[in-house]
Amino acid sequence: MACGPDRDYAERWLFLNVDVPFLIHVAPHLEIGAGPGITLTLGQSLDIPENNVTRTYSGYSTTTFRWFNAHILGYF
Repeated sequence: MACGPDRDYAERWLFLNVDVPFLIHVAPHLEIGAGPGITLTLGQSLDIPENNVTRTYSGYSTTTFRWFNAHILGYF
């Protein structure tokens, strides 16, 4: 099972994303802030056509991403 630029396949991921910023309201329509975030991979599936049959491979992936964000929110 080789996936590459010459193979046709479909891949789907399901993520849970949590972002918890501390925001300061500098005006009624403008906020600035920063805070931590995390993304967890809940599931993954891969569909690969093989000899006129599409095979589905699925499972749970333990990929985790952590970050620290800066935010500027508002409208003008």
